Amino acid sequence: LQSPHCTLEALSLSGCLVTEEGCASLASALSSNPSHLRELDLSYNHAGDSGVKLLSAGLEDPDWSLDTLRYGETLDTVSLSQLMTDLYRSALHSLSHLREQITITKSALIWDLSRNFSFILTINVYK
Repeated sequence: LQSPHCTLEALSLSGCLVTEEGCASLASALSSNPSHLRELDLSYNHAGDSGVKLLSAGLEDPDWSLDTLRYGETLDTVSLSQLMTDLYRSALHSLSHLREQITITKSALIWDLSRNFSFILTINVYK
């Protein structure tokens, strides 16, 4: 962003764990080269009050082209916990579905073996 050759107009850092320090770096970079960036999305981060204030000041700075700043929701422990719970449930569901497919395949295999190899009297399947 600091490079005069940078012509980036929109930057989405949503959910990237940007902190107040990161916002200060962004504000510094935008002050160095304020002419192109028009949209900045910092939602679901840890921008903090001072980080938001630094970047909000850029909305009022006539040298900055920034006209849209999104920062609202924060990525906190509760939402991370919920995200991990949802991922865990999804994984369990997928494993359950896979186990059903394996069971069906195993049953089909036993039936196929018993049909094609009828001379075998006993088929033992070990888990």
